[in-house]
Amino acid sequence: MARVGAANQSIVAFGPWVVAKDPARRVELEAFLYELLEEVRLVAVLVSPVIPRAAVRILSMLGLEGTSLGPDELAWGRLEPGRPLGRIEPLFPRIDAKKKKENAVSETPTPPPTLAVPGPGDKIDIADFAKVELRVAQIKEAEKIPGSKKLIRLQVDLGTETRQVVAGIAESYAPEALVGKTIAVVANLKPAKLMGVESNGMVLAASVDGKAVLTTFDADVAPGTKIK
Repeated sequence: MARVGAANQSIVAFGPWVVAKDPARRVELEAFLYELLEEVRLVAVLVSPVIPRAAVRILSMLGLEGTSLGPDELAWGRLEPGRPLGRIEPLFPRIDAKKKKENAVSETPTPPPTLAVPGPGDKIDIADFAKVELRVAQIKEAEKIPGSKKLIRLQVDLGTETRQVVAGIAESYAPEALVGKTIAVVANLKPAKLMGVESNGMVLAASVDGKAVLTTFDADVAPGTKIK
């Protein structure tokens, strides 16, 4: 699950939906998507002893139906570039409790419900928002991560502790220009590794023409202050 979390954060950091708008970055986009799908394949192999049927379905969606799930498949690069994907379906369809009750008294079975994908305009409950711990942080150190065009390693002061956070903002900010900035972070995000570097939180930023713009404050706010 740590690998899944890291893959999710790499998507946020890379922003493929933005890169896709630039024809000059097509090769970079395709390389990223290949690495992402290869990571999904490796996750399928790793989880196969616990959820074997789900692992087989993952391989089928990757166009690898009938492929072995043994330890030999843990080598990187087994996903052949250019291979057509299979039919993409929800891996764990959501159970509709009301429909399940109706099916229990119906003689004609109905197909299982599919996973509903929230739209951009969907509303959330205040309780859902309350689960996200937003805090004010001050950047104490910043340096680019070797081998990455986008990622910067930050040491941020959260008032009661100094924490390492990785952010995909290197194309917008030079590391030396970040030191001393007061920013907003998600403080209760589970740790994840990006390019082998552990990140313990997420920096909040807007995306303007594909460039990150950090969320800052128009007055002095102490590190660690809760944002609500």
